[in-house]
Amino acid sequence: MKFNSVRVISWYGADEKLKLVRQQIHKEQCDWFKTHGLNIIVLTQEHEPVTSDITCIASSRLFPGSARNILLKDFYSSDEDFCIFADNDSVLYDKQQHLDGAAFINLIKNIDVTAMKDVDAFIPIIPQHQAFSTFFKKNETTLKHHFWFDRTREFKGSLFVLKNLKKYHGMELYFEQDKFIEDGKIIGVEDKAFGMNLVRHGLGVYQCKNIVLNEIKMDKSTWAPSKPFRTAMRQLADKKLAEYLEQPYNFNISKWLDVNFKKQNRVLVKKTDENIGLENFLL
Repeated sequence: MKFNSVRVISWYGADEKLKLVRQQIHKEQCDWFKTHGLNIIVLTQEHEPVTSDITCIASSRLFPGSARNILLKDFYSSDEDFCIFADNDSVLYDKQQHLDGAAFINLIKNIDVTAMKDVDAFIPIIPQHQAFSTFFKKNETTLKHHFWFDRTREFKGSLFVLKNLKKYHGMELYFEQDKFIEDGKIIGVEDKAFGMNLVRHGLGVYQCKNIVLNEIKMDKSTWAPSKPFRTAMRQLADKKLAEYLEQPYNFNISKWLDVNFKKQNRVLVKKTDENIGLENFLL
């Protein structure tokens, strides 16, 4: 399949000390993606490119969803099949205990795109939300030979993979950032709303159980400066998401998916070259 690029939104923040930290994190990220053979396209918001060998789209400061929309438009106009979208601090964990992380991009490139017919978007395991070591051990044989995709109630914008919806479905879907702003501040649920909107359009949204998200120094956020801030916004986020999906407050999203998810709940895609990356499998 044509899976050749990563598109990154990048803003370093307003604090001068934080800018230097975020710049270094972003450089680490770009080095990681270059090591894995991807073309890097960055929406640079009020800063210079971190390195000369990436493609940059210069921009003023934008909310995350609005920034991602510029890169989505660029992706939809391409002939690529799939693309990684990421914040400027996110890659995959790639140690031995993290299963396919180190080899994932090479492995997935070898898959015929028709084998991914039900998979339109997916996220990695989010380690803050899910333990994974026991799961890896329990399902060793299946994970060794397949990419494992499960229906997900999560959708985290830090790093996700998207099929070219225009190329395969004749549609362009975007983040509706304006619905998730309160008093000039982001609420932080626009990414989950994007994922559930894909579901509303009959698309398959999954979590890939072979890979684990690595947010490098995630405590250095530019948008959510502290845990209390994030906690304070969570209740408002739940309310806004319910309104967006035309559901009552505190609705059960799993039951909502039972009704609205039109694809298979689980998809197993056979790896085409089972010798690639097996040294990274947790035995």
